[in-house]
Formats: sequence, structure tokens, C-alpha cells
Amino acid sequence: MSSSPLSKKRRVSGSEPPTGSSRAPAPAVSPSVTPANGMAKNGAEAEIDEGLYSRQLYVLGHEAMKRMQTSNVLVSGLRGLGVEVAKNLVLGGVKSVTLHDPHPAAWADLASQFYLREEDVGRSRAEATLPRLAELNSYVAVSSTREPLSQELLGTFQVVVLTNSPLEEQLWVGDFCHSQGIKLVVADTRGLFGQLFCDFGDDMVVTDPNGEQPLSAMVSMVTKGCPGEVTCLDEARHGFETGDFVTFTEVEGMEELNRCGPVEIRVLGPYTFSIGDTSGYGDYVRGGIVTQVKMPKHIHFKRLREALAEPEMMVTDFGKAERPSMLHWAWQGLHRFLRQHGRAPRPRHQGERVEATMICPIMATPGVLSPAGGTGDTEGVGDMEGIGDIRGVGDMEATMICPVMATPGVLSPAGGNGDMEDVGDMEATMICPVMAAPGVLSPAGGTGDTEGLGDIEGIGDTESVGDMEATMICPIMAAPGVLSPAGGNGDTGGLGDIRGVGDTEGVGDMEGDAAEVVALTKEVAGGAELDEELVRELAFQATGDLAPVNAFIGGLAAQEVMKAVSGKFTPITQWLYFDALECLPEENRDTLLTEEQCRPRNSRYDGQIAVFGAELQAKLGAQKYFVVGAGAIGCELLKNFAMVGLGCGPEGSVTVTDMDTIEKSNLNRQFLFRPWDVTLSFLANG
Repeated sequence: MSSSPLSKKRRVSGSEPPTGSSRAPAPAVSPSVTPANGMAKNGAEAEIDEGLYSRQLYVLGHEAMKRMQTSNVLVSGLRGLGVEVAKNLVLGGVKSVTLHDPHPAAWADLASQFYLREEDVGRSRAEATLPRLAELNSYVAVSSTREPLSQELLGTFQVVVLTNSPLEEQLWVGDFCHSQGIKLVVADTRGLFGQLFCDFGDDMVVTDPNGEQPLSAMVSMVTKGCPGEVTCLDEARHGFETGDFVTFTEVEGMEELNRCGPVEIRVLGPYTFSIGDTSGYGDYVRGGIVTQVKMPKHIHFKRLREALAEPEMMVTDFGKAERPSMLHWAWQGLHRFLRQHGRAPRPRHQGERVEATMICPIMATPGVLSPAGGTGDTEGVGDMEGIGDIRGVGDMEATMICPVMATPGVLSPAGGNGDMEDVGDMEATMICPVMAAPGVLSPAGGTGDTEGLGDIEGIGDTESVGDMEATMICPIMAAPGVLSPAGGNGDTGGLGDIRGVGDTEGVGDMEGDAAEVVALTKEVAGGAELDEELVRELAFQATGDLAPVNAFIGGLAAQEVMKAVSGKFTPITQWLYFDALECLPEENRDTLLTEEQCRPRNSRYDGQIAVFGAELQAKLGAQKYFVVGAGAIGCELLKNFAMVGLGCGPEGSVTVTDMDTIEKSNLNRQFLFRPWDVTLSFLANG
């Protein structure tokens, strides 16, 4: 490898507006923006340093690089995802990147924000991140702003990127950007879930949809007709697709083809295609070369508000083809929860235990019924704390009803208690109607030794009781007309199947955060079939912050920005949803990942503990890894290993080896190196 890397530069003649936009280039720094770290070349005139960008030029080409170097980008939100986007854009070589984040750095940010340190907690995220980002590329002006997002601020950029942004902010920013021809990228991550949205305007022009070199083939025959058919030599398939445009050269006989412009083709087979009307042309003799022509492609994007209601989604995993639509609703349900509560759902939160004790207080003294309307001493009721399993009580104060009469003073016959439809939504109603008169039990009407009650599980119609699914029974007779002694409930053997009578102190669970997100998502979905387990998992991981997921979604977001400003490659239209739930345990998940295991511990790894639990975090810290190669992928691996705490425990370690030396072109792809590291070995830099 050369120890004196090349630094050839190619000057760009004039700057041109980004593809698909008539907007003039914006100033690199707005009046309220703090300037970058003073590096001389930051924000310099457009030029292409071929020594730095050599690998990137192979992919994008000079024209796309020229467009990128006239583009100003705002990145709002500098947590782990935002810094990934900003890092990639600075390395990629746009004209300027402005950082926006009004929030101070918090301890939880250290989970994935690799440019924040412990001493930065309490400082502005954007300002703490700025000098470390600016070191990456001296050709890019990196600045920060404390201004709140406003139309005046947004109007100075060609592309706006929102990360970890509330939906209400996304909507008004999306409306403004779409109306002004400003490209918009929205990205978010929650644990193992990711979301990406692109709006590049009403008429986005893509000059090169795939970035591949134009195809060509040798012609062996062209027929006269409408349409004419072209046959290529059968040595190799032509590789064209229906809708491609082609031109002809060196055709003998049918020379009109050599003079016509690009014509659209329809593929007939691996060696044949049709080209339109050739009936008026001369007779084909021999020869000819057909060459593909890259034609501009026009793409229409909906604004965010419209795309929420009528989504167009990119499927990245056909094994999960049904998930994008489910996640589209689930993310909206999650945003509703965030708006209502001002916080994210708690990790693995299953709900609060109801500590109320439900009893049937109808005795003045043990063995003596209370007068009508009174409660008196309830000690003799027997052990009936929390009768039944009151599942899904929700926010209702428990409705406790012991309806065993067909008519006042008469017990219901076996299996019924009449119609209870009008029970309604009674709050803390405690009723045990078993008295014909105060202090007198109802006369026998199928009671006997209570055998006449028969099987009374699910008595009558209790649909309107609310979320309560259990039958409330008050079995208090030892024998007909005789109350059970204190502490007992006598012989209830004849009651049949009285489900859930026992002792259920701490009745059931109140609705948890995840259940509320599911309910809000159902409102968004409007009755459509929903994968509730998937929605619940998103809610469980809403506080999760994983560096590898941020790296993936952040890489995609930065790539979409480059497409937007360069016109190279087909952009995402318009939603992309991602999940990596395969990373979770397949068996015993509810046992391994409990609310206690995933609760915050005031640790820099809380964002990861929220997803995988504290036990796995301890195991990661004890790992011993050996990494061979510290190139572009190696640097990303090392960064992610450090952020997840791999080998960071007292017994863990990560060992790296790479015998190569650092060249200038490495600086475009490997963010761990700086200009002063050039010519050093990878290991010397480490």
C-alpha cells in the first residue's frame, strides 16, 4: 500500500440546484447557528477530492457528487439514531449539515449516542456532538442551532431529517416541506423496531434508477412489421426489461434505426424484444449494436398527512409481508400513548395489581343478617376476599354483584338469575340480595342445602358489566336459613361449578401500558384485523435504544438523503418498517423477559436492558471477542460492540488485529480515523 495517498481534486464548474427542485442553494449557516469548529475547509467552494471520495465516486459518479456538494441538510434529533444519520452525511460529503436538538443530554442517551460522554450529561446534545462530527470531513460545514423548528428555519435547507420526533411535529413539518419543495425524511427506532418515511415532493426526478452501467447486445435480426421484433445473438441474454429505452448503431440495411432516438421496448424473451413500427424501414441486412439508455424517471410522493391514511409501503422481508401494515397502525397507536401520557410505555409493563378486598357485607353480627341497607360486621361472611377472578377490570371500580333472585325475596331457579342487562357500569356496587325481609333469608325456592342453585357459572346476561368476565357468587349458607359460621361458607358443594370463588385478594390486573397501546392501535386500525402480540411487543420495547438498530435505520435514512439530493438510485416509496424480533428468545420469553428483568437501573445500558433484560447485559460484559480487520465494516462492528457493552465487564475483552495501513480513502468510510492517522497502521491508531 502507498504511504503517500493521492489527493487529486476535480473542480466543479458552477453549482446547480438539487435534482427535482428549483430551489437555490441555501446558506450553510443561519444567523442563529453556532459556527463549526473553525476548520479551514469546512464550507469551502465545491470541489471533488478524488483521493478522499475515490470509492464513493465509483458508485455515484461525478455528476451526483456535484449535486450533493450543493445541498444543505438539517438533522433534527441527536440521540443515537440522529447521530448515525449525521455521521453518514458528513462522511458522504454534502455541502453542510446543521444539527438541531433543544434537549440536554441525558444518562439514557449514552446507550447509543457514541459522540456523547458522561461529562456531556446536561449539555445540549447538538453542541456536545458538533466538534466530534466536524472532525470527520473538512469539506463539510457542520453547525448547530438552538432555534425551535419553524418555517423560517426549515426554509433554508434542501433536505430535512426528523428523528425521534412526535407525530404532531412530523405532520406540520411535512405539510410545510411538501409545499415548499423541500425533501423530508422521517426516521425512528424503538428497541428492535424501526420506521422510515420519505417525501421528496410532487415530482421527484431520478436520473439513474439503479446505478448500473447501460447494457448492450449484438443484433442478429430485425423484422419489418408493427411491431418490429429484434433478435440478439444467442451467446448471452440481452438483460433488458420491458419499459427500457434503447438506441441502435452499426445496423446495415435498416439504417433508419441508427438515426432514431431512444425507443421503448417490450421484452418477448431472453434474446428477443419488440421496438414498435418498422414496416416503413429498409430491409435488415446484418450487424448492429443495441444499447440501453438511462431515461429520467418521475416519481410522485404524498405528503405525510396523506401517506398516513393511504400508505404505500416497501416490503423488505417477504416472510413478514403482513407486518408493515400492522406496524403502520401500531406506531400511530404508540404516538397516541406518548401524547396522552407524556412518556413511553414502561418495559414489559403488565399492569398494576388491584389490592381491593371484595366481600359481601350483610351481617350486623356473625350469623345475623344486617338490616336492609346496612353493612355491620362482616367477619362472619367467610373467606370470600376478592371473590372470583375479575379479569380485565380496567379502570372500573370493581362491580361486585351477587344476583341470586328471580324476583325480590325469591331465589333464582337452578342455572339462572334473570336478566342482568341493566346492571350497567356500576362503580363499587356491593349487592347480596338474598333476603326476603331485613334479617330474614329468602324462602326456599330451589335453595335447600344450596343444591338448587345448580351450575351458575356466568349467571344471566352480564355483557354490560364492562370488562369483568367472572361470575360473582356469595355462598353464605351452612344450611337453609342458617348463615355460615365466622370464617367459613358452609357446604357449597351443591352450587355446582362456582368458578373463581376462593381467595383472590389483589383481584386481577389493572390494564397495563401495553394493553393501552393495543387499545389505541385498534382505534387507529378501524376494525381491521390486528396482530395484538406484535403491537404489544412494540409497546414493551418503546424505551429500548439499540445501537445496531440505530446504525441500520440511520444508514438507510442517510442513503435516502443522498438519493434525494443526487437524483441517483430509486428512493423508498414511501414507508419502510423493520423489526428484528428474531433476536428475542423463542421459548420462555415471558419468563426470561419480565418487568423486573427489564426495568431501568440508571445504567448507560438501560436502553438495551429494556429489550433483552439485565441477565443478558451481564453476559455480554463477560464475553471475549477477537476481531480480524478494522476496515469500514470492522469500525462499525467495534463501535456497536462498545455501545452494547460487549466485553466491557471485568472478565471481558475485545481484541482487534489488522496489519493494513490507513489511506486517505479510508477516511470516507471509517469514522474512527482522522486525517492525522493517514499512513499509520490500523493497530497503531487503535
